[in-house]
Amino acid sequence: MKKENLFYLTGSSIENKSVLLLDDVYTTGTTLHQAAAVLYEAGAKKVNSITLAR
Repeated sequence: MKKENLFYLTGSSIENKSVLLLDDVYTTGTTLHQAAAVLYEAGAKKVNSITLAR
């Protein structure tokens, strides 16, 4: 089952930029995957993530 993506961007352009996402707890990964999808759609060159706990 695919969840609706609740993330969206407003404001500054991130085209051709690298983005680092910080998440407190990694469970299913849905939050990071959905956020990354929006960033890539907006033109991000690279998206990485760091998670504090699993």
